[in-house]
Amino acid sequence: MVASVTTVLTGTATTSGDLELVFTPQGGETVEIRTPVAASARPGAVARKLAAALSHAIAPDYAVTVSDDERISIAYGKNQRPFRVKLAAELPRGMSARFD
Repeated sequence: MVASVTTVLTGTATTSGDLELVFTPQGGETVEIRTPVAASARPGAVARKLAAALSHAIAPDYAVTVSDDERISIAYGKNQRPFRVKLAAELPRGMSARFD
């Protein structure tokens, strides 16, 4: 479990597909977040779409921000619980993600 995490997306998608994350707050229900990715999508566009989907699913308890156009940061306030986030499926070809 972590208090904050940054997801960094790189590469341009060469195939269409979905980017799927699983978000689990400590002691809470797991939430799956799915964002469609079109072939030739650049990481900044995918990051903004994923951040919007994350915000919709987990805000206002957790803050979601996009920085440097390819980095999505998730953090919780002092009254919230730590969480776990992971990729649920393979990314579309050409893209990669890492968690910092």
